[in-house]
Amino acid sequence: MSFLSTALFAVLLPAAVAAGLVGLGRWSGKPWWTASAVGLAYSAGHWALARPTFPPSDVTDRLPFLALAAVALAVFERRVKSDRVILRTRRDAKEQANTTLSTKHYRAARAVCPNNPRKRMDGRGEGGSEPVVEGMRGPLERVVGRVLLASLTLGLVLAPVVGNGASSGWLFAPAAIVLAAWANVELPAARGDGSDAYRSLLVTAGGAGLVLLLSGSAVLGQLGVALTAALVAAGVASGMRTPLGFAPAGAAVLVGLVLTGFVYGSLPAPSAFLLAAAPATAWLSRIGPARRFGPWATAALVAVPVGAAVALAVSASPAFDY
Repeated sequence: MSFLSTALFAVLLPAAVAAGLVGLGRWSGKPWWTASAVGLAYSAGHWALARPTFPPSDVTDRLPFLALAAVALAVFERRVKSDRVILRTRRDAKEQANTTLSTKHYRAARAVCPNNPRKRMDGRGEGGSEPVVEGMRGPLERVVGRVLLASLTLGLVLAPVVGNGASSGWLFAPAAIVLAAWANVELPAARGDGSDAYRSLLVTAGGAGLVLLLSGSAVLGQLGVALTAALVAAGVASGMRTPLGFAPAGAAVLVGLVLTGFVYGSLPAPSAFLLAAAPATAWLSRIGPARRFGPWATAALVAVPVGAAVALAVSASPAFDY
């Protein structure tokens, strides 16, 4: 595949799909379009770069199906969240349509339905009650969804080596590490606007693509670039804000790429562990002096272990042996 074809399929196609879906979500006021952007954009890039067979004959062929499963989870969560957000006011439904919301509650509604916050207002006003926002069904449903998706990821990636009788201890270590990395993406994503999780995932995905390329896994590296392009385009199309529902697909695909490169490719173990540990450094941006450096302090902190992973991959790459 030529350089131009690779650039088209690894960068421009995922970026165009992600930007189009985010734009459709903002135009229609239906947040599940935005929630599906990262996963569907990556899947489009994967199909163009390395068209998978069905049933999958290779572990890499399973990754787009993993991305589609993550899209289904993200869309379900976003639909549930949208349907359960209620604004209760003192007035009845007719008067409520003309009621000016306080800045606090307007922002809360806008976070769920950016184009039309009033769409989520409910007419079942209760006298004397202030407007309140109800979120998703609660953390239990979110945890269950993430456990199922993580189990599916580990099953799809590790099933071939488990079937060949690989040591359970050898498999437990990388599985535990990547699950810890996943948690360090998901936990910040569930708090606030998820901007710290988005930036840490973006930097780690870009570094993972570069490390996989340097390690001799050309296809996996190109797929890492496709994931990075989808994340960047989704953020830009969201008005330079954190795109809704980016975490399930972004985290699942990133874990799948790194784990596949480590177990089946030539990804150096130190680089794999540094990539897995990188999202955890995002927590440091919430501590003490780091708060003064603004929102991109997270990206700078995450870039430290990612840069170390790239440097180790360069030193271990046969192309740099003299």
